[in-house]
Amino acid sequence: MTRETEPDKLDDRTLRRESLMPAPGGMRLDDLELWRRRVFRFVLYLTLGFGFPPLAAWSVTKVQQGRFGVIVPMWGFYVLLTGLALAKNAPFRARATIFLGCLFAAGSVAIAEYGFRGQGPFMYIAVVTMTVVFLGLRAGVAVFVVA
Repeated sequence: MTRETEPDKLDDRTLRRESLMPAPGGMRLDDLELWRRRVFRFVLYLTLGFGFPPLAAWSVTKVQQGRFGVIVPMWGFYVLLTGLALAKNAPFRARATIFLGCLFAAGSVAIAEYGFRGQGPFMYIAVVTMTVVFLGLRAGVAVFVVA
């Protein structure tokens, strides 16, 4: 597989070519699936890029407060998301599920630390919305019920 045909390297030329290529199982990738992959890639890189400065500042504050227990899982989620960005050959649904699981767990840590007055409930809403976008309505409803 060349660099141009990797599933996450989606420019307009590659999109047109991939829409004609058979997907796993002999099916063709439709426009919705290609759009989902493109949006996922954008959201993942956006999360990594804009998530680092607040995470670093938050970690410094927690160190000053002596609350090391909440720092480790959040940095673990960030490292896992970085691994997702590097694992371009992994199946899309698995990558999206891990990404959404990290965000859900980060929201759970926020709720455990601050209660429902912090950003945790908003993370849950974001996870439900992104689940519908990346994995479909049924998965979104299931995440909504769990959240």
